[in-house]
Amino acid sequence: MEKTHEETYRELNEKFGVAWTCDTPKLVGVTLNELAEKIKEDEHMNNIPLRSWDQLATHFMVVNPGHGLSLGEAVCMQKQAARDLVSMEVFNETHTG
Repeated sequence: MEKTHEETYRELNEKFGVAWTCDTPKLVGVTLNELAEKIKEDEHMNNIPLRSWDQLATHFMVVNPGHGLSLGEAVCMQKQAARDLVSMEVFNETHTG
């Protein structure tokens, strides 16, 4: 069975240790709350400038030489990490009060 887009990039994030924290959205110019709203509007986050994603992914690629990833794959990894953070935050808010 073929992996989904989400599974593929979640696995790559695990492999390379990519995980977003509450402060990471600042790296693409938004707050955590703004990120959550942008994901509600567009799950692909095309409402955040591609240049922001490209810069973040390029930084990842520079500090992880020999990764074998394209810029597009590195962007997809970051976007999946962003979605995972928002999902985790929503889950925590729902289950902690």
